[in-house]
Amino acid sequence: MLNWVERKAKRETMLREHRDEFWNEVCVVLQDCCDSFKKHYSEDLDCQLESNRRVLVTRRTTLRSVLIALDRRCIEVTIYQQPTQTFDLDADENGVFIRSRSGRITPDELSQLALESILFGPYEQPRPVSNRPPEQMDYPTAEGFLSSLHASGHQFTPSLKGLLSRVAFPNRNTSRKS
Repeated sequence: MLNWVERKAKRETMLREHRDEFWNEVCVVLQDCCDSFKKHYSEDLDCQLESNRRVLVTRRTTLRSVLIALDRRCIEVTIYQQPTQTFDLDADENGVFIRSRSGRITPDELSQLALESILFGPYEQPRPVSNRPPEQMDYPTAEGFLSSLHASGHQFTPSLKGLLSRVAFPNRNTSRKS
């Protein structure tokens, strides 16, 4: 039977020897989730592996992003404008795993913790991709978009307001009578 020092040394060896393999598994799961989101919801998502130690996932329409990074003994998750969360890596005789406050979590559970708020958070309400033709889709109108911006107190410069009116409402007379 191994004593605690032997068990600790064995865990550290397992972590050192299999950490990169485990990180690759995490990256595959992240990429798979991004691909599924693109398939079922929207193509406006970028998933980039940076320097083999970082994955950056960005929603192009909202510019919200999450950075998932491998450190020596942990995975750090930084979600758009939020404090970084740290998930410790540990190992046992079965291999490397992610340890959180609630216990072990799988790479899939980590991906949900990391990605859910930028994919489906309060600012992101993607709808599943529809098979309906474009003329039958429920797109917000340009007039509705501008009205919602105005209602929220957004101020336009006169030149931008004129440009938006000409582009969004080309058939509407936008000239002012003096």
